[in-house]
Amino acid sequence: MDAEGSTPQTGLKNPGRFKAGTGFMVGGIMFMLLTNLLEAAVPGFSVRNDAISTLGGNGYPVELLWNTQLFVVGILWLFSTYLLFRGKGHRLMAFSFYLTGIGILLVSLDPWNVRGTLHGIGAQMGFLFGAISAITSPRILDGRLRILGPAMGALAIFAVICGALGTTLGLGGGGLERLVYYPIFLWEIAFGSCLLSKDPITY
Repeated sequence: MDAEGSTPQTGLKNPGRFKAGTGFMVGGIMFMLLTNLLEAAVPGFSVRNDAISTLGGNGYPVELLWNTQLFVVGILWLFSTYLLFRGKGHRLMAFSFYLTGIGILLVSLDPWNVRGTLHGIGAQMGFLFGAISAITSPRILDGRLRILGPAMGALAIFAVICGALGTTLGLGGGGLERLVYYPIFLWEIAFGSCLLSKDPITY
C-alpha cells in the first residue's frame, strides 16, 4: 500500500482508514479501561451480578463519567464508520456498523433506571450488530485478523443465545453480559490497529 492508502487488490484509495482506525482503537481502549477502573472504584460492585450499565444508572458517583465516556465511544464509532465506508460500497456491512454506534449512543443517553426503553433497544442493537460487524469484517481485511473478527462475533452471539435460554454458564448475569460486550470491544481495538497498519486491506 502506498502512502495515500491505495490497495494493490483494487487500486482504490481510502486515506480515511487511518483516522477511522484511530477512532476505533481509541474508543475500544477507552471503554475497556474506564469500565474496568470504574467497576473497581464502586464499593461492593459485583462483576458477576451487576450489569455494566448499572455504572451509568444506579446512583453511583461514577454515573456521569461512565455515561459520558460511552457517549464519546459511540461518537467515535459512528465517525470512524463514516470515514471507513464513505464512497466505498459495502452498504450492508456499513449499515451494521452504523447501527452498532447508534446502539452505543442510545445506551449512554438513556440510563437503564431512568426510562430504560431506548436503553434496552440500544443494548440489543449493540449486542447484535456489534457481533455482526465483527463477523463480517474479513470482507475488507487481509491477514490473520480475518480469523479474529468472526471468532469474537460468534462468541458474543453465543453468549446472547445463552442469555435468551436462561443460562449464565455459571458466570452470573453480569459475567455473561461481559461475554457479549468484551469480545466486541476487544475486536474493535484489534480492528482499529489493523486499519492503522500499512498492511493491505481489500478495498
